[in-house]
Amino acid sequence: LETITKGDSTIAITGNVLRDYLTDLFPILELATSAKMLSIVKLMNGGGLFETGAGGSAPKHVQQLVEENHLRWDSLGEFCALGESLKFLGEAKDNARATILGEAVEAATQGILDNDRSPGRKVGQPDNRDSHFWFALYWAEALAAQDRDADLARHFAPIAKALRDASDTITGDFAAVQGSAVDLGGYYHTDPKKTASVMRPSAALNGIIG
Repeated sequence: LETITKGDSTIAITGNVLRDYLTDLFPILELATSAKMLSIVKLMNGGGLFETGAGGSAPKHVQQLVEENHLRWDSLGEFCALGESLKFLGEAKDNARATILGEAVEAATQGILDNDRSPGRKVGQPDNRDSHFWFALYWAEALAAQDRDADLARHFAPIAKALRDASDTITGDFAAVQGSAVDLGGYYHTDPKKTASVMRPSAALNGIIG
């Protein structure tokens, strides 16, 4: 305040700048992306914020999707946020099923990393649709394999098997649509039907998950 009142030049470091250093700069230096980073902020009244990075690169990703039908957005941080938020819900509300779902998300996220299922940058490589399919498969398999909730295991066992059996067909469907321009019906406000058609090009997958 003293320098401001004197009219001198002032540099202010806000909490948001510090957050960007923690959740954007350091992950980019270590991992070449902030998309694999999760930031958890506990709120005063007991809630929580679960945030991932990479938002600044979104316009280029959308441009590539529209021009080449390849979406290289990496959702790993969002998968992490989903798992942690479910575990947070389980702890805060004493909800055992939410905890199981969250732990299964962690197993699915680990599967993405162990099997290198993150999106590639170029047309012809697996993209965001592929990584979401593999995440769904690993999540369903983890839920089918757990023994703490028999109803969940019974529900997800046939889904996991169907996804695994159709994996070659589904990933082939994703690969087949790449390389051509697509119409989303808008930029900030896309047409839901057109967007769904672009993002859900596999009839085999749609038939399993509905």
